[in-house]
Amino acid sequence: MTYTIQGQVRCAVCGRIRTLDFMLSSSAIEPPDLDLRPSEVMRSTMYMWVQRCLSCGYCAPDLGKATEVAPSIIESDEYMRQLKDPEFPRLANSFLCCSLLSEKEGKYATAGKMAHYAAWCCDDKDKREGAKKCRLEALRLYVKAWEHGQEFAETADLEYLILVDLLRRTGQFEKAALLCADGLAIARDKRNRYALQFEQKLIAAHDESRHTIREAEEEEEEVKLPDEERCHDFLWNNPESPAPYCHEAYIADLFYMDYEKALEKYEVALQLAKRFEEGTWEFRLLEREGKSPWQILCAMGKILVKTQRYEEAVERYHEAAEYADESKIVDTPLIKACEETGRFEEAIMLLQGVAENFLEEKDYHFELGVLYERAGKIERAEKEIEEAIKDVPTFKERHHPTSEDDPVDRLLKVAYLAMMHGRKEKMRSSLTKAQELEPDNFIVNVMLGDIFYEDEDYERALDLYGRAVNSFPEESIKNKILRKGKKWLEDMEYMHACGIEDAEIYMARALLRIHRMREMKGGR
Repeated sequence: MTYTIQGQVRCAVCGRIRTLDFMLSSSAIEPPDLDLRPSEVMRSTMYMWVQRCLSCGYCAPDLGKATEVAPSIIESDEYMRQLKDPEFPRLANSFLCCSLLSEKEGKYATAGKMAHYAAWCCDDKDKREGAKKCRLEALRLYVKAWEHGQEFAETADLEYLILVDLLRRTGQFEKAALLCADGLAIARDKRNRYALQFEQKLIAAHDESRHTIREAEEEEEEVKLPDEERCHDFLWNNPESPAPYCHEAYIADLFYMDYEKALEKYEVALQLAKRFEEGTWEFRLLEREGKSPWQILCAMGKILVKTQRYEEAVERYHEAAEYADESKIVDTPLIKACEETGRFEEAIMLLQGVAENFLEEKDYHFELGVLYERAGKIERAEKEIEEAIKDVPTFKERHHPTSEDDPVDRLLKVAYLAMMHGRKEKMRSSLTKAQELEPDNFIVNVMLGDIFYEDEDYERALDLYGRAVNSFPEESIKNKILRKGKKWLEDMEYMHACGIEDAEIYMARALLRIHRMREMKGGR
């Protein structure tokens, strides 16, 4: 799922203000393409990776920031031609303009990435010639980044994988084969080796099309599955199969929240799944369907985390590690279980392991900051949280721009991230500090009121919402909202639940909840 908010940003070149979507968090469900393009739902967020000023044409990941040379570059004929080039989709042109700027500024790795993103935009619009030109440009810039000692991927073998894929996708098979051999010579990660070996097969077949890491992993499987009819018969018409018990457990967990029944059914499934040896087609089929021993143990671990039985959850996850590579087992519930049992170092190590494939950079830094804080490493915690909030727009920043060192603004950013991550106590502590600094801050009082409302501490919630309404900065908007009626207020609350945030929605939510709490008092 992707969470976004709308906000305003002032162009650092011409000063024009634009309202844009900002991504708070997203995720990729499947492994990426061979060139590391993420899968859905992250795949569909590309329009938020670059911002364009509609006035002067400045394109950047953040319109609010620009170097001293940017104004002169965007006024050049070369830049303006690229901005409106009909050969490429509009979004691709934005990325290519950003690439041009980055190259002029000596940021070759960033320039390469932007040209690469432009190629993906062309892929989506079936602009094959445009995609090829963008890939050739990305290749040129990545090589330039290499020559200047600039990294464009997290590891050397991933850099090789990206370059090999670019060469293959542009039909340069001989060069691709030579570079792929060099990459395999240094590759240590199993997944990256599979990907490069798969690239070798594609190069030999002169295949220029898109392929994924998942295909590479499946290609490496030595055990082939029988036909689908036999697979289905094994899973659902076989008394030795764990599949029916996993299904019952899933239904009990998801639809009835009968966690004990779910755990009982998973236990039966686990014992059945353990009978099939790794390396057999039956084991591989169970793994494909999410019903192998390690997957069942992880499912049990998640339920145990839900029910706050953290010690048992950690035991189940550790047992799962006996059956599968740790990279498959690490997930958010395991990190939560380690955190709640005081295993902070293990939680930090696990979080660092999942960051590359599953977390946005700001989400990673925020979670890491919270873990360091709980481990008592305050200085490191503050450093990580500062990194997390640096590009997060808050209510104050979106509607009433403030100075960068505004402490209330900073605390609001932390509170927003805490809310998105379900870190209620972190949210509470940040808002409490913000209120001490600015007691009549409208947004602080509404958000703090929300926490007490959800805790059913209605007396304190009523007080905070009342303070917020009284201090609302726009009297005309407040009067308009008061005239709208309860149905409109409920619609606004629904919009808040969908992740939409603005002044009217906060105000409407405060008024609606004041009305509800007064009704409850009257009912007593």
